[in-house]
Amino acid sequence: MVMFDRRLEIFLNVADRRSIKQTAEEMFISQPAVSKAVRSLEEELDVILFTRDRTHGLTLTEAGKEIYRCARIMSECDSRIRETAQSFRIGETGTLRLGSLPILSTALLPAVLSEYRRRFPNIVIEMHEDTPRGLRDALLNHVIEVALTCSPFDDFEHRTINNDRLVAVFGPDTEQLPDHIVLSDHPERFMTVNAAIETIEDILRHSFGHTSGDLIRFDSPETLVRMVGSNIGIGLMSEFTLRSIDASFRYCPIRPEIQFELGLGALSFDSLSPAASLFADVLADVMRRDTGC
Repeated sequence: MVMFDRRLEIFLNVADRRSIKQTAEEMFISQPAVSKAVRSLEEELDVILFTRDRTHGLTLTEAGKEIYRCARIMSECDSRIRETAQSFRIGETGTLRLGSLPILSTALLPAVLSEYRRRFPNIVIEMHEDTPRGLRDALLNHVIEVALTCSPFDDFEHRTINNDRLVAVFGPDTEQLPDHIVLSDHPERFMTVNAAIETIEDILRHSFGHTSGDLIRFDSPETLVRMVGSNIGIGLMSEFTLRSIDASFRYCPIRPEIQFELGLGALSFDSLSPAASLFADVLADVMRRDTGC
């Protein structure tokens, strides 16, 4: 696609060099081609652009000087447009529209976004935190391009980050850790984060015929950990997240077991913008670096 008129490009070169011959040599075209381009431009604009002087060469007329200024601005805009397009193609600029579960924002994003920002400082990052269902809806409605979320991934493509499970986390005053905790026993003792509620409710409804209405709920996994540390109750949270926040807490399995995948979701990885595609690459790099595989 040719954006900037070739005749204007030739006109600018002739005006700068005041010579048909030098312009032809500089642009690797013939002298008749230079003369034809200038003449065509004059005919289209219906003005004389140059006066011919044997002593001073070609000199811009008053009309030519004004058109030269306009053409120079157009040339600079053309260059900026091409540079901007190239920057977007290679991912140097643009906007990353990223969704994440709050627990993964805490456990994973600091390392990933730090590396992403280091590599691509000019990319704008727009964050959207929500539950798994909220992130699914945000993807389907094109509010975000990629989402750090958990299974199921029925409505979109995904790349697995880790296999995870919910565990029961106990405070420091717990003398003896049980072999496991049954999810339906004394739900008033349990606390969890909103991101896990949907999964827990599905299990409770399917296995025990009731919901998680009695659970204490928090948005932040750090808050949940602090509450467990204060012996307020038993925390139900992702094992991956707990280890990322504080590996010193003791925990045990829950029954029935709740296993799931953590992954990066997208409607189509082949159709991602450069900014989102580069995020997927950085995420993979960081996971390989931190897990050694």
